[in-house]
Amino acid sequence: MRLVFFGTSAFAVPSLERLVERRAQIVCRRTQPDRPQGRGQQLGPSPVKLAAQRLGPRVAEPEGRGAPTPPPGFGTEGLTISPTTASPGDPLTLTVVGRPGQVAIIAFSTQNSGARVGSLGLALGPDFGAVGAGPINALGVFLVTRAVPAGLPPGSYFFQAALTTDANTLRDLTLTNGVSLVVGARGSFSASVAGQPTAGAAPLTVAFTSTLTGGVAPYLYAWTFGDGTTSTVANPRKTYSAPGVYLVTLTVTDAEARTVVSNPVTIIVLRDSPS
Repeated sequence: MRLVFFGTSAFAVPSLERLVERRAQIVCRRTQPDRPQGRGQQLGPSPVKLAAQRLGPRVAEPEGRGAPTPPPGFGTEGLTISPTTASPGDPLTLTVVGRPGQVAIIAFSTQNSGARVGSLGLALGPDFGAVGAGPINALGVFLVTRAVPAGLPPGSYFFQAALTTDANTLRDLTLTNGVSLVVGARGSFSASVAGQPTAGAAPLTVAFTSTLTGGVAPYLYAWTFGDGTTSTVANPRKTYSAPGVYLVTLTVTDAEARTVVSNPVTIIVLRDSPS
């Protein structure tokens, strides 16, 4: 199997060395460009670049952050991501433009300090799992949609696609441009509810509405209407037949198993007016 190795920090060097010891066929080693280091802030190579130069095969570096040097013959081929800033649970669309007959393989690594650096080759790693791989269609596009995983640490995540005419042998392998996704910390999570009307004669039909702030979709709704009945829809309608005072609340659970309870709403149901 032919591999492309992605890595930058010292954390990735042992993996690279083990691959070389096992005589893995590494056709390219990709790392970040030289950056200022030490008190003098002189440009210096990454640990992976130093190891790769010592161990052999060529090293590919981006010209700037998130912008690798295009391979020979690079034209309209490339990778885009939308959006470029997201939170856990948000949908992502990655689009690879290539030539019909090629296979696209999307890989990623992390750039945020303290996080795992993906010495991933073309194995797609633990954070996003299998980002996507498939044939370029007749329109010259391979598209994949994924959600940002719940609980993914905030940071910058780097994506790049490999294009090949044979996914097994990686024949005619080229690398696209790289793109970055910035994942923000998850925000606060809250729920508020309202009812209309909140008072009237029996039978009284009340339309309830819910408003959520933050959290990660999808959501589970659990309404209690104060008379022993419940609902699991976002915006229910409830008819009260008996006079009384009812306290209504909503409990919402998001995809990360966070639970919030809304403000209470008081519903006052009066007896029928005498005719």
